[in-house]
Amino acid sequence: MEHKHIIISVGGSLIVPKEVDTNFVKNFRDLVVSFIEKGYTFTLFTGGGGVCRTYNNALEELVPNIERGEKDWLGISITKVNAQLLKTVFGSYAENEIISDPHS
Repeated sequence: MEHKHIIISVGGSLIVPKEVDTNFVKNFRDLVVSFIEKGYTFTLFTGGGGVCRTYNNALEELVPNIERGEKDWLGISITKVNAQLLKTVFGSYAENEIISDPHS
């Protein structure tokens, strides 16, 4: 069988539109696992979504003239939280480490 690798960007707003969308996450996991069991491999990228925007807006209000880098780091942290959620939900199907640097 030819190796089939699928790359999916899972936007943070899909994972956490207002709160964690457990139905979406469960259905997404089930769909991906059904393909893994057919021999596919996946790379998943998450985003920060609305949670990221909420925190960045709060920072702008609380810290006038905040440096963009500070907002970026907060967004990266939220993105990692979303990645950790998916990693945990996928359990043994997921790699042990979340990749932060795609060049490594």
